[in-house]
Amino acid sequence: MDINLKSFSISSFEEAIYKKEKKCILYCDFNVANIIYEQNIEIPPNFTLYPDSSLMHFTLKLFYGTKIDKSISTDIQDQVLNLINKNKLKLYLFGDKEEILAIIKKNLLIIYHNISIVGYHSGYSYNSLEVIDDIKNTNPDILLVGLGAGRQENWLINNYTYLPSIIILSVGGYFQFLSKVKKRAPLYFRRINLEWLYRVITEFNSVWKKYSIFVIKFIYRILTNKINFTFSTDDK
Repeated sequence: MDINLKSFSISSFEEAIYKKEKKCILYCDFNVANIIYEQNIEIPPNFTLYPDSSLMHFTLKLFYGTKIDKSISTDIQDQVLNLINKNKLKLYLFGDKEEILAIIKKNLLIIYHNISIVGYHSGYSYNSLEVIDDIKNTNPDILLVGLGAGRQENWLINNYTYLPSIIILSVGGYFQFLSKVKKRAPLYFRRINLEWLYRVITEFNSVWKKYSIFVIKFIYRILTNKINFTFSTDDK
């Protein structure tokens, strides 16, 4: 399966804000790549699927010789919040539990005084039509979707045409960090590309499969050309 990746930077996100573009931006780490392959998910060409995680960038450099700048989704998402705050934009959150989203709203308003959180909806129990109607009625500028790998990609592909002209990002488990239910690795772990090790140490029961079995599956699929990455610029 060919998976098309696009280079992405926070500057291109800022440009989309100024142009008021409708844009869907998805991260692709090794786990997402596995799920795209296993579920035969076709990412629309007008979506931006950017490479995420140290393993993904190492793989791209080793097997494809790519010079795409390294991008980590959580860092990008932090930068996105700064831009939303800078531009005094409206934000909608979709995913995780209702109580988690309520905590996030409270936390964000303390840190980012210029962000307007106009709505949120649980990702555990929802009707897609009702969610879309709520998004339209609240009229956000940015939509963050954290339904987890596989579910969020499929939901966005199936519902993109019904969503208003806004910028949409898949964020995976980012809401857990925003609510402070989970903590990111200390900076020194991140600087030496060992954030995954910190997660194994602190969340072993929930992540050991991801960082062992799923990694092996990913590498096998790369070596046997079951997954093949192609590249283009983010010019949509």
